[in-house]
Amino acid sequence: MNSWVKLVLIIAATFLVIRTMRQGWGGAGGDLPQSVAGLVAQAKTLDRKLVLLITGPGWCPACVAMEEGMLSKPEWAAFAGKEIVFQAYNYPNGGEATSPAHEDLLKLPGVKGFPTLVVANPSGKILALRSGYGGGAEEYIQWIRSL
Repeated sequence: MNSWVKLVLIIAATFLVIRTMRQGWGGAGGDLPQSVAGLVAQAKTLDRKLVLLITGPGWCPACVAMEEGMLSKPEWAAFAGKEIVFQAYNYPNGGEATSPAHEDLLKLPGVKGFPTLVVANPSGKILALRSGYGGGAEEYIQWIRSL
């Protein structure tokens, strides 16, 4: 890929992330799409919140920061393993949807960029969305617990 094309993609992704960080929260109240019904069933069985991450760590600077500052931390791993059902959806090539779930999640109200965390109750009702990355593992854990 031409270096100019890569640069334009990085600038566009950065602009999108900054815009979504300014918009922040939103999208609560709807239901998750049928394409993630298996995860909803798992959350319901375990009586845990369902947390979905819409991410593009191969091209999105904020997604890479989230990976390094949150997802790779031991406290996140412990939290995700014991308190929630967690699934990351990686979007390659600047946000390309590669499955029905990928397409459906991008259509949820409030999803405006990468990364976005979608938090739902065990029945699949969306409690909140958070776009962009800022903070660390503990901040996100406390936010999810507070919902």
